[in-house]
Amino acid sequence: MFGRITLTMPASPAAVGIAEATAGQFAKEAGIPSAETAVLVRVVRCLVTFSVERSYEGRGGGDVELSFELDDLGVAVDVHDWGIPMRRSGGPDGPLPPGLEEAEAAVQEVHLINLANDGKRIALHLSTPHQIPIAARVIDGAADATRSGRGVAIDDIVIRDATLVDSTAIAQLLYRGYAFNYRHRDFYTPSWVDAQFRGGHVFSTVAYVDDQLVGHHAILVDAPNVAAESGVAVIDRAWRGLGIFDVMFAHTVARARLIGLPALYGRATCSHVYSQRSELKNGYREAALMLGGSPSVMAQEQLGEAEALAVRGANLVSYLRLADQVERSIAAPTVYRDELARLFEHLGLVAVGVDSAAVPAIVPDAVHAEVEDGTAQLWLSGPQDAHELGRLLRSEGARLADVLYADVDLTLPADDGVAALRDNGFFLAGLVHAGRDGRDWLRLQRPQADAQITGLHLEGEVGRWLLECVLADRESVS
Repeated sequence: MFGRITLTMPASPAAVGIAEATAGQFAKEAGIPSAETAVLVRVVRCLVTFSVERSYEGRGGGDVELSFELDDLGVAVDVHDWGIPMRRSGGPDGPLPPGLEEAEAAVQEVHLINLANDGKRIALHLSTPHQIPIAARVIDGAADATRSGRGVAIDDIVIRDATLVDSTAIAQLLYRGYAFNYRHRDFYTPSWVDAQFRGGHVFSTVAYVDDQLVGHHAILVDAPNVAAESGVAVIDRAWRGLGIFDVMFAHTVARARLIGLPALYGRATCSHVYSQRSELKNGYREAALMLGGSPSVMAQEQLGEAEALAVRGANLVSYLRLADQVERSIAAPTVYRDELARLFEHLGLVAVGVDSAAVPAIVPDAVHAEVEDGTAQLWLSGPQDAHELGRLLRSEGARLADVLYADVDLTLPADDGVAALRDNGFFLAGLVHAGRDGRDWLRLQRPQADAQITGLHLEGEVGRWLLECVLADRESVS
């Protein structure tokens, strides 16, 4: 039993009976209770009848596409047709066209989405228990363009830079997509979003239909001349599969260039390849694999009918280089020289020698703990004092973290520091490009809680190669 099915039928009266039978069988396979099954069948009959009799006026000559998708709250139903264009009268809160009253009465909220010359979609959600395990209520914006069939043209949609008036709507959209499970939890607080907008630390792209926010994508800026994370991507469930994310993504990249950022990076889940596929399609290139990068509640992997994995999920870090300068001054540690050479080449960068005497070290004074997602980070730059490194690793932030990441400055010789980290159980994660202080860093990692290492899904050849390197290096230090 799959959590999503799509059926395309000719717009004839026979489609209604086929749709009812499909709804009933889908509900049976999903273990939906009989009362809710009756509602589902009734709603589907209403929607398909509307398409056949109202959209196509009973004349046929077109298709009706019916989709069901389970989530942890119930089942979503979409009907897509290419009949007469329609919309709510009097604006987004006005009445629906005649013929949809029964569906609206059953589920309260029905979306009528105009797709210009690609027809229209009617979308709704029926709350119901079922017996198919769903790992988390996650609507991955980066997977938007991969989720559906034929809708690519969008009517009445505005994509623009976010402003202070959007902060509450952004928090609410994130909640609808991820509940309270998203890694960047500050986005649930509108006042924090306001402050980040004012301070120039967050630049968001938003997509609106009338006064409804249906999409969000952000740039998170730590400092000038440092690569910024692109993420917090979410598309409202009813508006997925229409290509909104691709348009938002182009807007985000154009804004990053205008800001003058050297690069963007994304952290894609390894529980599926959809978000990786979207990033690779848009020019991102794999650079690091962070085991345990996501809290277990965000791990989306499902194994048959088993419960969602109670381990931390993995993230693939990929970069989109924006700066014209490709030469990078590097003193690569011997043990990872070959891996770093391939990653630099993959990102379109040229590693050149460095005059270490002319490069000042960055001296870390503490471990930076990300309390909300259970990770901690430390930076090592230049010669390392064994006593100081031990103090950092014994600090409360390091000891309590589920995963500890160590970034090693590649502009200074670091063989001794890397050896010391490996002696303490750290192994390869990959390359951090234009990281702290604009420098490139070798990232090592040490999961200290259960993290997923099997069943990971990597889309690209370099990603799969990186997984092999990471797991082999993990064995060498275990």
